[in-house]
Amino acid sequence: MDEEKARKSAILAGYDVMGLLGLLILAKKLGLIDQVRPLIGELRSNKFRISDRVVSETLKRAGE
Repeated sequence: MDEEKARKSAILAGYDVMGLLGLLILAKKLGLIDQVRPLIGELRSNKFRISDRVVSETLKRAGE
């Protein structure tokens, strides 16, 4: 399923939507992981496409 279409459909249906990076931030806030940065590095090394802008914003929100 196309991620953008799925997100739009979920929002229209009234669901809260959170992506993988949002889950990493939440995991850090809950104390499940210590850092987000190394996990983003692993994702990128495995061809997970994330823009520099999104990485920067994610790390800022994670306090890193």
